[in-house]
Amino acid sequence: MALNWNRAACVCIAALAGEATPQEARTCFKMAAVDDGRLLPRNEEDEWVM
Repeated sequence: MALNWNRAACVCIAALAGEATPQEARTCFKMAAVDDGRLLPRNEEDEWVM
């Protein structure tokens, strides 16, 4: 799980340097949060789609 958070942090730094887009950084952080069980759907009917 920590690997996903590390990747998200690296992509965030790359975005700050202009080497990645902000959307790429958001996607990496969202994927890490979903994988880690920290990001939950807004309601029970929603499902996260990547």
